[in-house]
Amino acid sequence: ALDVQTLHRPYEYEPDYLELAVSATASLALHGLDQRYSVGIYANALGPAGDQWVRLRPGRHPRQATEILTMLARLDWFRGRPYDDMLQRIMPLLPYGATIAAITAMPNDATYRALAALQDANHPIILLTIGDRMSDVPERFTRHHLGGHDAWHRLEALQLA
Repeated sequence: ALDVQTLHRPYEYEPDYLELAVSATASLALHGLDQRYSVGIYANALGPAGDQWVRLRPGRHPRQATEILTMLARLDWFRGRPYDDMLQRIMPLLPYGATIAAITAMPNDATYRALAALQDANHPIILLTIGDRMSDVPERFTRHHLGGHDAWHRLEALQLA
């Protein structure tokens, strides 16, 4: 579940944070597919037909990796639905017990409440935060801070051997 909002104003964005979030989403999705998990993507970006969020249903068919990468490459930084609202709306769409990897640069109390509701509905949660400062995340969530500008610049500088 990817949050494309990277700054407090919903129609401004921090390019480095968004690129890091999209790269992390792609990496997690491809790793999950390699492990034979069913993987889907939900993002609160505006869709091509003006939809308030975009989604790719969970699957593990041979084309899923291509569909995930294509979807992520086409994401716009314009936020549609608020992240917490999207998280609430995906609950009935998820298979029972599906793990949610929530990736956001803007965690807040509404996000934590939506994630807690998913967790209470037997969906394990891992919260991945992005930013130059670590967020104060409630202890109930498994969490990892991916970094901010520094992390994206290190990734940009990697060269293939």
